[in-house]
Amino acid sequence: MPITKSAKKRARQEKIRNARNKAISMKAKKNIKTLLEFIVKKDKKKSQELFKICQKQLTKTGNRGILKKKKISRKISSLNKQIKAI
Repeated sequence: MPITKSAKKRARQEKIRNARNKAISMKAKKNIKTLLEFIVKKDKKKSQELFKICQKQLTKTGNRGILKKKKISRKISSLNKQIKAI
């Protein structure tokens, strides 16, 4: 339990940042899941549109430090490869 005033503030900030980061990562995961559904349906046009959105969100999570940049790079690369295979 935080005792000092600064420790209490730090705990509040951590809670807010954690919620914000969680929301961003969940949004990215949700969009990736949707993209994968369109890839399975072999809808190339819609999947390319969603890929642009997913790519933007994934880079945003990487810049915030939520996910590691190399993991994001791998994910974007594999999604692009799957779309090109359609």
